[in-house]
Amino acid sequence: MNRDTFFAMGCAMTVWSRAPDLSAVAAIFESAENRFSRFRPNSELSRLNRQPNCWVHVSVEMWDVIEIALRLSAETDGLFNPFLLTQLERAGYDRTFDALTDDRTCCGNAFSQNTLPVELDHANRAVRLADHARLDLGGIVKGYTAQQAIQHLRQFGPCLIDAAGDLVAGNAPAGDLGWPVSVGVPFSQERDLLRMWLANRTLATSGIDRRRWQTNAGTKHHIIDPRTGDSAETDLRSVSVWMDDAGSAEAYATAAIVLGLEAAYDLLSERMIGAALVDQFGRLLLTPTLAPFAQIEPDVVVLGRNVDLSAI
Repeated sequence: MNRDTFFAMGCAMTVWSRAPDLSAVAAIFESAENRFSRFRPNSELSRLNRQPNCWVHVSVEMWDVIEIALRLSAETDGLFNPFLLTQLERAGYDRTFDALTDDRTCCGNAFSQNTLPVELDHANRAVRLADHARLDLGGIVKGYTAQQAIQHLRQFGPCLIDAAGDLVAGNAPAGDLGWPVSVGVPFSQERDLLRMWLANRTLATSGIDRRRWQTNAGTKHHIIDPRTGDSAETDLRSVSVWMDDAGSAEAYATAAIVLGLEAAYDLLSERMIGAALVDQFGRLLLTPTLAPFAQIEPDVVVLGRNVDLSAI
């Protein structure tokens, strides 16, 4: 099995495959970053964001991702919202994460989620953003791109991509149930909460433990609550969602962080979505869909359904 590690989308990526040349995977991510990065002024996304109230013809890839984002926003009742770039920048995330410094000035801004500020012209594959509307597709582009790369790698046999904790798997290695993967304790690189097998599925993790910074208004993170326009106030540290589609897993993980432990558990369970929710104390709550497939590590505190957090 060949392995390669490269840097893309602000993250370290690792790929495992029998492909003789893994450089094509890095090229797929670089192409996606050139198209979708909000930090590259000449990217297709940046050019689109600079043209409000204008019909803009977009690429097939941009069209596909925008349609996916709008569908997922509707599915999550707006808790996943791709139009929060201005709010994210006002919270202090206005440059690549590596370039951020502490003690940044920020100002929250509430956002109406009733009507998404975009029009689509299907016949001409064109998009028109409303005045002041700006797209941030980073929440699903990473998973979308990893799935494209997996499609390329399938021809060579078993494959797996670890996109900074977002795991997208093709076929399992011969004789195995899947690829052995784990969910770690937020803020820790040394301890796992659970292990499981992953094959032809994705396990996407969203959390507030890594992309954090200090501002004049306190600690902020990159998950914006569209109801307030500010970093979500949540009792969750991370959520890992297990689904067929990486974009959907990313969106539901984000929505879960915004909702908080109890409401997120109810939403994910009702929709039969596999998920591992980790609260602010590192305790674990599994949805019924994921629980049969997870091997919980010793000494992990496992919460029950509808737990009274105030009593713990």
